[in-house]
Amino acid sequence: MILTTVKIEDAPEHIHEQLGLLTGEAQDLYCAWQIFKDISIEVPETIALINKTSPFFFKRMQNLLFEHLIIGVARFTDPQLQGKNRNLTLHDLFEKDTPPQLAELEKTACNIREIRNKIVGHLDYKCGLDPTSLPNKGIIREIRESIELIEQVIEIAWQKWASGVYSISSIALSETVEVVNCLQKAAVYDRLEKAGHVPENFWNYPEDWIQKFLATSQQHRKNL
Repeated sequence: MILTTVKIEDAPEHIHEQLGLLTGEAQDLYCAWQIFKDISIEVPETIALINKTSPFFFKRMQNLLFEHLIIGVARFTDPQLQGKNRNLTLHDLFEKDTPPQLAELEKTACNIREIRNKIVGHLDYKCGLDPTSLPNKGIIREIRESIELIEQVIEIAWQKWASGVYSISSIALSETVEVVNCLQKAAVYDRLEKAGHVPENFWNYPEDWIQKFLATSQQHRKNL
């Protein structure tokens, strides 16, 4: 697994690695949330384009992103100690006085942790055979609220240990635009193919055939 770390120059040595890693992981989680929103719930134009061009692939991506969000939020709210294992948690960013947002996060993420423990991190026998017993109602809202609280806690830690403010939401923008541009091009190509302006299955042609066709088309346009 590849971890995401944000380099911090001005934090004290005893905390800068922890703060850098947790900030990077929070930023990665926020990016995943942005993509999930774009392809699933908040951008009707993108959802319509996806349903028109590649619905089955993006349904799979939606499921994978959802599991990623469940795992990510639950990881941030794991206890510091589990048996003999010590976890790196948001509590490690504070000495004694933890911000109230941290307690609120742990409360908000309660159902998310249960879903992680029952069917994402493990496959509970009872829940696997009857997933309706899981607390599914309102889970998207709870993911949103949890990620917002994680960002707030990270910002408080930066204010405490580093100069300036680090705003994850202003840095971790959605990467969906790259895919959407490709899908829009595919939709336009489909219209051109149906109108007979390009050969059928043109994208599967050998490269030299494609170049020859494009050169011929360009010359034809010049002669018009």
